[in-house]
Amino acid sequence: MGRTTLPGGFRVLGKGHAATVVAVVTDGGPAALKALRPDSKRESLAAECAALERAAASGASPRPLACSEDAMLVELVWGATLEEALAARDPLLVALEAVEAARALDTAGILHLEIHRPWRSILYPHDSIKAYIVDLESSSEGCGNASRVAQALARRLGRITSRLLVAMRDYKRGCGPSEYRELKKALEDAVTGPIEG
Repeated sequence: MGRTTLPGGFRVLGKGHAATVVAVVTDGGPAALKALRPDSKRESLAAECAALERAAASGASPRPLACSEDAMLVELVWGATLEEALAARDPLLVALEAVEAARALDTAGILHLEIHRPWRSILYPHDSIKAYIVDLESSSEGCGNASRVAQALARRLGRITSRLLVAMRDYKRGCGPSEYRELKKALEDAVTGPIEG
């Protein structure tokens, strides 16, 4: 099952440059299996698995269940992508949960290098509004996910206000709780407030 169809009609959860993700059934129930492709330039999934363990401990990502150099078994998050959730649910609640997941990733000290395009990297289980960030293949140490997600959401749902610009800058510099609170408020205002000027 999945949104991506491979040649021959085989459906998978995802296919990237380095790996393919498929849904599997284990003794513990359904899970997602990410396996390196034979033509991948990556040599190992070990670093991504370690990052995912840290991210899961902070509540940002699903938990890895087993890891090896060329495969990773992870809790399955079956539901809507951020893009789909914005169209089907309350956009403001979806946006705030996305930023909350990004903040959790920041508290883990992991910077998702492709989170500025969050539409398929953030998932919402069908029975929950909680957001999970997946695919930490491109990540490094650092902070700044929340401001990047807020910027993408403001562009999609509202507009980039002067308050949000200042809040994003301050968050990138400090990454603290007070900067995060202001970032959330500024995003909410950008999405729901009157047009500036």
